[in-house]
Amino acid sequence: MAEKKAKKTTSQSKVQGVPAPRLRQEYTDKIHGALMKELGLKNTFSVPRLDKIVLNMGVGKANKEKKLLEGAVRD
Repeated sequence: MAEKKAKKTTSQSKVQGVPAPRLRQEYTDKIHGALMKELGLKNTFSVPRLDKIVLNMGVGKANKEKKLLEGAVRD
């Protein structure tokens, strides 16, 4: 039985078959290298990294109007 070896690229996350989020992909492809050059770093592990991204959205008025909640979910 031959096993296929999956090449791990930057577009894959730690879970097999699940693509990495777009912002993480952008960071690894473009921003990481630019930060190394700009900060004059030689070690790739000394570059600042993204741990967590949180987006907050105020939807307090959606308790009264359900249409506002639908718009927030869509956005």
